[in-house]
Amino acid sequence: MLNYVMFIWLLTLICQSFCLNCLFISDGGAGHVIPVFELAKAFKNHNITFLTDQLTQAYIDLNSYSSPSFRIIYTNDSVHALLDEKNREQEIMLAMTNRSLLDAVPDIVPVFGERIIPLLNKIIDILMHERFDVIVA
Repeated sequence: MLNYVMFIWLLTLICQSFCLNCLFISDGGAGHVIPVFELAKAFKNHNITFLTDQLTQAYIDLNSYSSPSFRIIYTNDSVHALLDEKNREQEIMLAMTNRSLLDAVPDIVPVFGERIIPLLNKIIDILMHERFDVIVA
């Protein structure tokens, strides 16, 4: 029993004392980005890189949280990225609204691919240039 208590105490001490490089990845959907962002904010003693889509700005204000160890990277940094992502989201919703999921799949898959491919490319790019101790997706 004492071994377990010591192990848990040691894990807690290590997690709070050492500064880890953490990568948090979110696709920008409200059901996913909000809990991942709250988890990233809880990692106060670590260097956080938060990789997400511009669509995230529609659900939470990422700029309201400022910390020198917190960095936000968007998959698309262009001026019209948020508008483009909102249009893609509307296309998916319109395709699913009046049809069953099986009928809508041929229309949803290409639009979903257009949304996820830039995120995957940015993940590969950042992993090739930086080293992370923890990756949360």
